[in-house]
Amino acid sequence: GTFFFYSKAMAAEINDFSVTIQVNADSTLNITEKIAYDFGAEAKHGIYRDIPARYLARGGNYNLRFSDISVTDGEGAPLTFSAQNYGSAKRIKIGDAATDVTGVKEYVIKYRIGRAINYFNDRDEIYWNATGNDWDVPIRQAKAAVILPQSVSEQAIKSNCYAGAAGVNASCLSDRFVYSGPGEINQIVFTHDRLNAKEGLTFVISLPPGIMQKPSQASLIFETIRDNWVLGLPIIALAVMFYLWHSRGRDPEGRGTIVAQYDAPDGLSPAEVG
Repeated sequence: GTFFFYSKAMAAEINDFSVTIQVNADSTLNITEKIAYDFGAEAKHGIYRDIPARYLARGGNYNLRFSDISVTDGEGAPLTFSAQNYGSAKRIKIGDAATDVTGVKEYVIKYRIGRAINYFNDRDEIYWNATGNDWDVPIRQAKAAVILPQSVSEQAIKSNCYAGAAGVNASCLSDRFVYSGPGEINQIVFTHDRLNAKEGLTFVISLPPGIMQKPSQASLIFETIRDNWVLGLPIIALAVMFYLWHSRGRDPEGRGTIVAQYDAPDGLSPAEVG
């Protein structure tokens, strides 16, 4: 989404939001976003780009892996930015508190994503929210071009594109294939005109298994544990407490049952004892 540094005023709009998603054979995505942002006449310091990064899946957390983040302007000059976790999103804060921006500014955001592929028995699925749904301003036109790691038969691909607020299943304006040869697809392009504030463009593509390398079972288990390590805290605490009890907390061994024995004091006669 987008927010403004030190001001609650609304920006005019995003003139164009164009995304290129390169799907790699190792199941990662290289993403380039080009955002033409019109600040209007008001001076602002920059924008926030919130990218969905954490989901609830199969009863636990499922986190995407971000790397190689960079931000430039439309001419390729580096821009000041920082990236941190923000709720369920990765927030990229772009701009400089000492620099004001007015009018149209182009931002080019690049990053690499891991764990964005869902694997099923009969297909591998790419599900991606290309624009995010947290922008406070409308988007005049949005486009997402998905480049496949290799050409795929048209009959083996299924794709859908949705536009609107979160949870809305309205189809986007255009969903078309780019052909590399007769019946062979190497790119899919989704477009939509006029997204209102808090609306976004999301697509899903199903490909036959084997186009992308599936992580090993051991890697999947490790990543699941990494995302849900907090659920293991009770088990870890129980193990630590058992160790402490076993090594230090048990009562020391005694000498067994002690039977009390009483004798009469020395030097007293039976009558005196009585």
